[in-house]
Amino acid sequence: MYRKTLTLLALGVAGLMLAGCTQAEPVTEPETNEPDEPAVEQVVQPTKDNPMVVDEENGAILVYAEVNRKWVTEPTRHGVVCANGSNGEKAIFRAGGDALEFNEALFALGAEAGENVKKDSPAGTTVEGDELDITIAWDGNEYPIGDLVVSTGELGGQSLAPKFGGNYEFQSEAKTGCLFCLDSCAAGITSNANVGWKSFDSGKVEFRGDGDKLPADGTSVVITFALK
Repeated sequence: MYRKTLTLLALGVAGLMLAGCTQAEPVTEPETNEPDEPAVEQVVQPTKDNPMVVDEENGAILVYAEVNRKWVTEPTRHGVVCANGSNGEKAIFRAGGDALEFNEALFALGAEAGENVKKDSPAGTTVEGDELDITIAWDGNEYPIGDLVVSTGELGGQSLAPKFGGNYEFQSEAKTGCLFCLDSCAAGITSNANVGWKSFDSGKVEFRGDGDKLPADGTSVVITFALK
């Protein structure tokens, strides 16, 4: 009888201990007031079917283009030209989109055009207007356009200084499609302020794509025109 009583007491204590475990309050993590990380909005990249994207937040226009390595061995004054323009096959970078729409997009970003180089301007006139940075990207690499262009001749060896020349009126008539000319130009929406008007035509400078740096012919690239 004594042993039976001890056994019952032991079972009762064990039951109380188990009951105590199952009824314990769950441990909760303290709440924090830290704000959630804001979602990073990715800029839509241009494609062949959607060749021109305006990035208002960063003051830039992204343009789809393809490399034309013909102009690695032959000289040209055309850097970036829309394929639908009369000079579409004369540029190192054959772009999508439309030159007039590109011009209007720059105005929409708040850029000011120089509008100072005309067909009858004296040789050597340099383009005015807001400065731009132009970069070329493909396969995760990005380069300033000046790193991909070689210039030779009397005025060769200078860096490129892109500016927003404007030229909407002339471009609407000539329809050359020129987005960026490698010397100051009366037709190009943007052009190079470090080399004057008609310098290429007079033989003072020649431009070519850098064959050691440019990818294969026809490679798709994204060209970014950004306001400084």
